[in-house]
Amino acid sequence: MSLLYISDNINTMDENPWKDEGDDIEEGNVDIEASIGSLLESPAEIAIEEVQQPLESEERSDNNEEAAQDKTQEETQDVVKTEIEEQSNPPSEETLDTSIRQNMEATSEEKAEIPAKHKPQLQDSVQSSLVYGICIVDFHHIRGPEIEHWVDSQSLHGIGQSDRIKQINEMWPSLPFQSLPDGAHLFEESFANFTLILNDGSSEDSFELPAEKRSEWEDNAVRGETLFGCSCIRQMPTSDLKTVEKGMTRSIVQKAIVMITKYPITVQLREKLSIVTTSFFHQRDFHDKEIIDSLFENVSILYSPFKVENDDLFESERGKQQSHDQTQPSNVKVLKESDFYVGLNLRDLLRTLGKNLLVLFKALLLEKRIIFFSKNLMKLSNFQYSLLSLIPSLLLNLKDSGSPMFQSLTSARNRITSLSTSDRQSVLEFLGLPLKIFDRGGFFQPYLPLQQLDFLRNANTEWYVIGASNDLLLGQKDKLADVVVYIDFPQNSGAVSSAHTFGHLEIIDPTLKDQLALTHQDKKFISFLISECDKVDILEESQELQPQPSVLNNNDFPKLNTFKGGDDFIRYNFEDYLIGLLACSKYDQFLQRATDTQLQSFINPSKQELLMPNNIAQFNSAWVDRWKQTRNFQFFNIYTDDESFNFFEPVHQADRVDSSKNSYFSQNFKAMGDFFNKRLQDLKRKPKEAETKENEAESLEAEQTDQDKCTDGDVTEDTPKNTAYSKFNAWAQSWKKQ
Repeated sequence: MSLLYISDNINTMDENPWKDEGDDIEEGNVDIEASIGSLLESPAEIAIEEVQQPLESEERSDNNEEAAQDKTQEETQDVVKTEIEEQSNPPSEETLDTSIRQNMEATSEEKAEIPAKHKPQLQDSVQSSLVYGICIVDFHHIRGPEIEHWVDSQSLHGIGQSDRIKQINEMWPSLPFQSLPDGAHLFEESFANFTLILNDGSSEDSFELPAEKRSEWEDNAVRGETLFGCSCIRQMPTSDLKTVEKGMTRSIVQKAIVMITKYPITVQLREKLSIVTTSFFHQRDFHDKEIIDSLFENVSILYSPFKVENDDLFESERGKQQSHDQTQPSNVKVLKESDFYVGLNLRDLLRTLGKNLLVLFKALLLEKRIIFFSKNLMKLSNFQYSLLSLIPSLLLNLKDSGSPMFQSLTSARNRITSLSTSDRQSVLEFLGLPLKIFDRGGFFQPYLPLQQLDFLRNANTEWYVIGASNDLLLGQKDKLADVVVYIDFPQNSGAVSSAHTFGHLEIIDPTLKDQLALTHQDKKFISFLISECDKVDILEESQELQPQPSVLNNNDFPKLNTFKGGDDFIRYNFEDYLIGLLACSKYDQFLQRATDTQLQSFINPSKQELLMPNNIAQFNSAWVDRWKQTRNFQFFNIYTDDESFNFFEPVHQADRVDSSKNSYFSQNFKAMGDFFNKRLQDLKRKPKEAETKENEAESLEAEQTDQDKCTDGDVTEDTPKNTAYSKFNAWAQSWKKQ
């Protein structure tokens, strides 16, 4: 169900037949402790233990405290080993139960051992600065791409340009190649997005993956965070420059202005970057870099300090308290979840891939090696971010996505035992969203140059989502990819077979074909979304709307201000699909573990069948079995309530969109069919009408000739007939002119 309607459904839960007597459900705020069944020990008892343990620890002696801490660390390592096994050896249900109980019994002292800078970036916390730095990357005719100018807080206050550039080159040797990727010269202006790794938040040494495979309990000291780069690339003829230097031997000068941020760049910052890059080239003098320094100073003022928040669908009490928080600085820049969605194009993604979009979405949940290929760099990154935006709040939680060795978000996660339906963040946390797609073993790189191919071959890398524009990478797709997404035609036709078409998805791993096969309900769901988008396209065509100004190479900006068929409509439907999947998985596990006594409240006495059917098979049983072996499912299963299906209906989203006789699914296909049938009939009728009119005109012309011959002679008794012919002839001539 959509989060837009959770509050209404929670308030009517007294009508649920499976609700235990005595449950106290308050409007807008539900106590989950009353809904947890006998499958797990009472969270209330666990909470009491967590409160008592710190109190008891204060009374211990120093020696006893040190011994207890050593013992706790040993138990924690055992818990980590038990919680997450290798993908090839998934844990049993009994093992997961043990992991849950052991993890819940961790004391608050153990959680406090994680340094503050290693904890995940809480979306409600105020952070210092969004922009890390800005640089100019030039393409030298001999040395290739290289950093020409760098500006950040350190370069402005103390460190010289040459020393700072040397530090940056040592820390990110691939940065110049990521900023000027292959295919950038095909466009007057292009954008490339990529990720960078910042060691430990302070160390500026180059991050290198260990050559050997390391288990997570063997190397818990790997600390760092992911930064996000966006480069605006332009070129101009060398002859247009005011001063041509001696080293400029190429006829074209190509440069990129790069902005590096702590979160994926928003469309507002990208617009600033585009304007400054255009102005920098219009100077025709690249020695003057004052405009670049001014850009950094401007964004540093606007986005320092800042904080990131989920969209509030309702005015929550926590939101009211934050708005009246006197301790929070008044100049804090607040970035909402929806700010990161502006500029994405889910309609174009759905139109390009069609039903394969759902196949790709399910492959992402299976943690497979996915490669996007396109020569259009803007579309290459746009499609990847659009895909990730289908998982709620994932774009706000990509701190660990830059390296397969990072796992800070999962290491500091707690089990949620309360739910506030008026707070979107509380709802997402209760559901275990966003799923931990990029955790230990996986990483995300919107553009991967050939210099980073070692990342894909490393023993610690198990899955990823990357973008590529070089045909050489496709030559190794059998070794490097499970799924390849061709956004457009590769220039080197020999790299792929002739069967590949525009927007084609190729499954390399043959074992995935059965797992990624769409069920009848899956096809109904994705067809419904396609039909809604097609309906909007038909309306735009019928009204002959003029295209609105594009948003930075986004040429498919919606022309109709409608919700249905738009990006938000697609995103919310995928959100409902995912919530239904999570609820169905919990309900399926409950039915497998429940005792006969517990099942009595779920069975209809008159029909002797479940009041709420088990719909997990509607998502493809083979896919579900494989999904339960992934890390993101195991973390979801451990840290979420086992009876969340009491609050979120365990159904397939297709059952909601096609639950009525006059569903959108059937209406849209009927409207589309009527429209195309009418157009087809018009096309068939027009040639016949033209031929008939031509024959009539020829016959009338012949009759006129006979009439003229007749009127040349003497007037006889046939004169009245000749008068009628003349009247008909005049009408025919006027009709012929029309």
